[in-house]
Amino acid sequence: MPLLGARSAPAKFAGKYDTVKKFIRQYKQMCAVYNVPDGEKCQRIIDYCSTRVTRFIEALDSFVDEDWAQLESDILTYYDAELNESRYLVSDLDKLVDRWRGKGIYNLRRFKEYEVEFLTIANWLLHKGKVTQAEQHTKFWYGLNGNLREIVEARYMTSHPRYDPRNVIPRDDVAKIIYAMFTRDRFDADLSARKTKDRRAKRTSKHDSSDESGDESDKESDEEDARKKRRNRKQKEKDTHWKDKLEEKGKAKAKGRAVKEDTPEVEIVDEVEELVGKLSRMKVSDTEYAQVYYRALKKDSTIADIIAPPIRRTGAIFPPMQRMNPTPPPLFQDTTRMAPSGMNCFGCGSKEHMVRQCPPINGLLNEGQLKRDDRGRLI
Repeated sequence: MPLLGARSAPAKFAGKYDTVKKFIRQYKQMCAVYNVPDGEKCQRIIDYCSTRVTRFIEALDSFVDEDWAQLESDILTYYDAELNESRYLVSDLDKLVDRWRGKGIYNLRRFKEYEVEFLTIANWLLHKGKVTQAEQHTKFWYGLNGNLREIVEARYMTSHPRYDPRNVIPRDDVAKIIYAMFTRDRFDADLSARKTKDRRAKRTSKHDSSDESGDESDKESDEEDARKKRRNRKQKEKDTHWKDKLEEKGKAKAKGRAVKEDTPEVEIVDEVEELVGKLSRMKVSDTEYAQVYYRALKKDSTIADIIAPPIRRTGAIFPPMQRMNPTPPPLFQDTTRMAPSGMNCFGCGSKEHMVRQCPPINGLLNEGQLKRDDRGRLI
């Protein structure tokens, strides 16, 4: 048997549904020429298949059992040979008819193009039983533009006086009439050619031009493609510009976060030490003491264990409103005068002095642990 690639050998089968039937047919013809038995057919078929197909065939039971009839059926089934049998639908024929009716037929060349495309689909559907002969003739008639249908019908009625309009004109009769209309040996062929050119020039803005105006149409198409490319390029540059800006913004944010994350804790420690030093030089009664203490406490909670907290005020926050006739505060007693008999100091209990002359109380006042209000009372 010939090797793969020889002229008498079938082409390599790669598993495509539209070539499986052709491959099987050529392989069987080659085996018939060389009188190959069925058992050897099973073993030699993998010589003409791709690696992937070969692995699949070798896994089939029919290949192992050397059953050629079953192996042929398996290959046609698994590689979907039936899919190639349903290549066209009736809707495909309808689309073709609508497209040609819009394009129009004005010469013999275009009519023959229409016939070729129509028969390719319509005859396949007819042989498969998808359409009837009458439906085929009707759809062929629908594919002609309106003016051409009127001319063909008038000529057909002239040659067939008993024509019944309830029946469709056969496709062969339509083709004969159009062939006679568009014959290339007419005496006014030159005039018809000029009319055709004028008609093409008028239809350039609406439909595709024919061969004579093809260059102009191609030029317009190229210009339109160039405009689309320029628009796409500008849009792409715009998108790229915005993407670059977003990337730069993202990088800046990431850099800012990195700087914050990389800030050493030494700075925080130095700030806490500075606040502690400031508190050590202040008195508890100072007005700024509470504010500095609060800042230090937010930085380090252990400050509460080593620094005295600010004094909590039990009186009103706002000073009391003055009365119209305020009573003058009592005069301070002379520190050298002895306390009256029968009265003791409220601070230490001594009878030798009052609370204003009490050395322990005055010491606490100097240290800031006690304080007098606006009326001279200890708080």
